[in-house]
Amino acid sequence: MKLLSNFLVLILIFFLLFELTLFISLKFNLNGLRANPIIIYNPYCDQNYWITRNKDVKISKEISYHPILTYKNKSTVIPENLDDSLPPNKSSDLALYGTSFIGHKIFKNIVEDSKFRNINYAMPSYGLDQMYLSYLLTEEAHLNKTIIFGFLLEDIDRMIFSFRDYKKVKLDLENERLNLSNLPIKVSEKPEKSFSLLSVSSLTNLFKFALTGFDFSNSTCFREKKVKLLDFILNDMIKRTKNNNQKLIIITFRFETDLKKENWRYKEVKKLLNSKEIIWFDSQTILSEDLDNKESYSGFYGGDRHLNEKGFKKVFLSIQSSFREQYK
Repeated sequence: MKLLSNFLVLILIFFLLFELTLFISLKFNLNGLRANPIIIYNPYCDQNYWITRNKDVKISKEISYHPILTYKNKSTVIPENLDDSLPPNKSSDLALYGTSFIGHKIFKNIVEDSKFRNINYAMPSYGLDQMYLSYLLTEEAHLNKTIIFGFLLEDIDRMIFSFRDYKKVKLDLENERLNLSNLPIKVSEKPEKSFSLLSVSSLTNLFKFALTGFDFSNSTCFREKKVKLLDFILNDMIKRTKNNNQKLIIITFRFETDLKKENWRYKEVKKLLNSKEIIWFDSQTILSEDLDNKESYSGFYGGDRHLNEKGFKKVFLSIQSSFREQYK
């Protein structure tokens, strides 16, 4: 009995020392732990990861605050209320929505050089929810036009968070109705971190990390919720674009490191998009065309993990045939 008691005391001391070590490391950002608390929290599943990380986001002069989207490009006009609408925009043929791929400088230049008049609403770090809402806020400005909706597969995961690099809207489905919370966005307010013992979170996280094959991007947490939200968004966009006489084109992007492995997001997206009346372009399929070595996509990617000029050009040349006839 005494041996067992001593053992339990040692375990308790270990946990207390481990807890104290993690606390001090986070407090003073030792070994960069606060900047990237990945040994404690999963960035695909745990809101606490992003709240703990909470780095200062540098907002460029080209970006302005928005009460629903958090941020938007200053060059774009977006209502601040979902009940408001914009007059028809007669100076554009295409309206583009997305994140850092669609909003990438190289891609923007390629679209501009194509001579298609366009408005690009894409913003880095947007989740699929923010892209969707940016369309809802501006849909009436682009009646009878082409809508290009491009997203990175991991943008699906961002929908479950109310804070990522900054405070953002959060979507939930309740009885098949969409509920928006965390509005209006108050950027200056610090998000509240849910309580957890750092030692327990860390050990649990490391165990789950092993289960993912030591790759957090394989995490399937909240999979059903993410897929249901994606399905709702796609169905609503299909309905709205039909009512608005718009041509909807979906483009999916992936990081190069994601192309060589099984991905549950790709399986779910492919299943959903193939079940609907929708024009879908998959960047991997496009890049694979005429590629001798399917394992080598490096020639299409740049140092920032996004496509380079060669990759973006190949993707845009493939999709523009879908709307070229419309604007001859």
